[in-house]
Amino acid sequence: MIRVKTRPFVIMTLVTIFLRLRGLFFELSGDRMFLMEFKSNATTTIYAQQLPELYLKWRTSKADISNIPQEIFNPRQAFDTEGNLTLKKSELEPVKKRLHRLNNIAEFQGLLRIATAYDVWRQNTKAFSRSRWFYALSFVGIE
Repeated sequence: MIRVKTRPFVIMTLVTIFLRLRGLFFELSGDRMFLMEFKSNATTTIYAQQLPELYLKWRTSKADISNIPQEIFNPRQAFDTEGNLTLKKSELEPVKKRLHRLNNIAEFQGLLRIATAYDVWRQNTKAFSRSRWFYALSFVGIE
């Protein structure tokens, strides 16, 4: 019979669980989320006060977003009169398909970086779909 000391086993098990939970936390609260993680009717509004910080973080600007061609994305509908940016998954997903045919417009890439940031969606957790939880479970299963 093989004898195993329980104290080192328990400590290593707790360390493993802690590292898994930490990795899961970073995976679920990190930037660059998938569009599949949102419900089909997901919508969020980024207020004008938050936008300069996001522009700086993701190296884009309002001018870049406004220069996106109309056939790709309509920035006039996205910005309201107060300067708030409203993002809808239903508008972003079809653009992603058209983007491949138009040689990856750099301005839209900046908008996508902002649209897939967790900080943008944090206050609107109802926008997350069930697939986000399955994604988390598969992350834990792979690890």
